[in-house]
Amino acid sequence: MGEKRKGPLILLLATIGSFVVLLMLFRLSDTGATLLGKFVSYFISPFLFPMLQRKEFEKWKVAHPDTKPAGGWSMTGWAIAGAVGFLGLAVSLPFTPFFSEVHDLEALVYASRTAMEKEVLEIEVQIQNTSSRPQTLLEIGIGDGLLQGITIRGSDPQFAMQRAESLSQERVYEFHHELPPNSKTIIHIAGNARAPGRYAGQVSVCINSSLSCLYYDLEVTVTPRK
Repeated sequence: MGEKRKGPLILLLATIGSFVVLLMLFRLSDTGATLLGKFVSYFISPFLFPMLQRKEFEKWKVAHPDTKPAGGWSMTGWAIAGAVGFLGLAVSLPFTPFFSEVHDLEALVYASRTAMEKEVLEIEVQIQNTSSRPQTLLEIGIGDGLLQGITIRGSDPQFAMQRAESLSQERVYEFHHELPPNSKTIIHIAGNARAPGRYAGQVSVCINSSLSCLYYDLEVTVTPRK
């Protein structure tokens, strides 16, 4: 449309905006992600983008009265290209610097390999802060695969709140618990075995940030009550 500078700028802003939205979706709860999706769908897409381009489009129509805009097939091609690009961002995001490594800390996760139906089952998380500075246990996540066979009742120290994460397929328990320098902290998570079966999933231990985590695989077999 004759706006050689503004076109690439809008494309760049849209790409950066997509990356920021994707990062927020990874960090938000299901409710927050839903609200963000509605905001983008109901406001950004139908109002903001057309508003940014309306003035130039009107100028273009006046300058090219005999030219028609591109057809639907062209728009479909751009939509597919955009979807592929968004998928590429989603795949590459875990490998970006936003996901930092855990430093000066060791953690171990223990749980009984077998438990009887309705029996108390405990997950023990041992955290050794080897740093000379305090760190923060932000949250512990338990994979949905494990939670199909375990009902979490509480923890010691008690978690502050919990939320479901559909993208990572886990339930996250927030602690915001300070880990003193050169010290060992033990977190006890108590639950009850639910239905007989074999259940497996990951336990994530996130330190200082929800993007700085250690991951451990657990498997529990629940046997029928005699």
